[in-house]
Amino acid sequence: MRAGVVQMTSVDDVAANLAAAGELVREAAERGAELVALPENFAYLRREGQPISCAQGLDGEIVSRLREWARELRIWLVGGSFPERIRGDTRVHNTCVCCSPEGDVA
Repeated sequence: MRAGVVQMTSVDDVAANLAAAGELVREAAERGAELVALPENFAYLRREGQPISCAQGLDGEIVSRLREWARELRIWLVGGSFPERIRGDTRVHNTCVCCSPEGDVA
């Protein structure tokens, strides 16, 4: 199995980060990677002390995009980590998911 590891500089703009991550994931897959790993906080990196405004559930935009890329590119995709909000919990969790080529999430 060929693996690709993505390195990127994330900012506090989810849309910009997802666009950059998508290009890099696609490039890794085009180079033959069957497993691609994104870095921690790939979707959102905030300044210390700032609120985490983009926290979302596993059904949110961030994981949906990961699942879409995994299915489209037929790869295993590790989503570094992202800020997950769990219903009924006031805390934000640092969550990592792995998406299969079928788009399943583990």
